[in-house]
Parts: sequence; structure tokens; C-alpha cells
Amino acid sequence: MTPKIGIIFRSYAKKPELVPEVVERAMKSIEQAMSIRFFNISCFEHIFIIVPIDYDCGSTAEELEKRIQEESLSSCVHVLSVRGHHSCEVLNSAMTKMGWYYIRFCLIMSHKAISYLTTETMRKVIFALYQDFHVVGVRIKELNDVQDSPIQNTFAVWDMKTMPFNEKHQWGFDSELGVEEVAPLIRLQKLYGKCAAVINAEGSLDIRESEDGKARHKEVRDTKRALQEQEAKRLGVTLDFVKENIVEL
Repeated sequence: MTPKIGIIFRSYAKKPELVPEVVERAMKSIEQAMSIRFFNISCFEHIFIIVPIDYDCGSTAEELEKRIQEESLSSCVHVLSVRGHHSCEVLNSAMTKMGWYYIRFCLIMSHKAISYLTTETMRKVIFALYQDFHVVGVRIKELNDVQDSPIQNTFAVWDMKTMPFNEKHQWGFDSELGVEEVAPLIRLQKLYGKCAAVINAEGSLDIRESEDGKARHKEVRDTKRALQEQEAKRLGVTLDFVKENIVEL
């Protein structure tokens, strides 16, 4: 029996002309997520598309809702419009909503990593979860040269039962630096030691063709390592501590 897993994607378009591209990417991700099944049961009970409305042009959620209704997917796919920073408040709100469905494990991932989302990858992830790891990340090989911690929300599954709350008594995302996974990862490691696992998988990043998409990916690459170091320092440790407590599977 597979555990209850939900999945969160973030989708937003800064300009109206970018909405069609953003919607198509979201629908592609939904289709891929729904294709993954074990024993003829969907791997993901619920799929959440989060629209951070403080960053959106205002029409992405509406267009996503239309497509989901047209495809008759509303029973398992949910579009949530949420205020706040896309790296913390938005994710915390989505995880709270996910808890309403009694979902134990939350996969947060980026549309650009959708080719990594395969049946074989999820089989490895579930195997790691059954070994009592509290967070399982998929190594994104295209980012190996710009990151020290291989676990990031490009593709990471979190155990909502053990994930520590932050100082505001919310789900553990409280960084606006774009490396929001570092803080809850460190809090878990302080509590449980070697509780994080990273697995290798086949895939390749799919960067949006628009100038906005390319610019965003370049920004992530150029700042990833320094921001991870900055976050670790904020939590009172070094990245060596983080890496020492990640198990390679």
C-alpha cells in the first residue's frame, strides 16, 4: 500500500501575455503526475496548483480553473490563490490546506523538473519514506555545480507529521531568499540527525522559453550556493552540517 502523498506546484505569470505558457506547463505537470500509478491507484491523491497572487498578473488562476473544469479534473486538482511570499507564506498555506485532506507526505516541486517525476523515481522515494526518512530529495543534476545541499524544493518530499513549525508556529518555510527548503531541513536534522535522504533519478530541466523564464532560472543558478550558505548561518550551522546529515541512497 502506498502512503498518502499530495503534490504542490507553483504557477504564476507576471504579465497577461505569459499566462498561456504558464497554464500549458501546469497542465503538462498535472498530466504527468496523474500518470504515475501503483497497483492501478494514483500515486498522488491530490494535486495543488498554487498561484501566488502578489506576483501574478491576475488571470492565471482563472485560466487554470477553466482548463481543469474542461478536463474534468476538479475532484483531485485544486487551484489555490494565496497571498504572501512565494517561498514561504504561500507554501505554508498550501501545506495547511493539504492537511485538511489528511495527507501525510507533501511533494513540492517545480514545473521545470517535471521530467524527473516518473514511476521509477517515486518508487525510490516511497522506499526511502518507508525507511523513516523525514525528507527525501531528488538530485537535480543540472544544479550540482551551483548548490551545496542537494535537497531543494525543485523536487522534495516532506513528512508533514514530523516537519517542525517555524518560530511563528506555521509550517517550516520562513525564508524569502529562494532557498526555503534549507531552514526546515536544518531543523529536522537538529532534531533527528541523519533523517534526510537524496536519490538519483533520470531527467532534465525544462526551462520556460520566455525571457522571463530564462531570467528566473539564471537568477536561481547564480545565487543558489551563496543563499544556501546564508540560510545555514541564520540557523546557526554550516552547510557541512547539512551535508553530513544527508544520506545518499
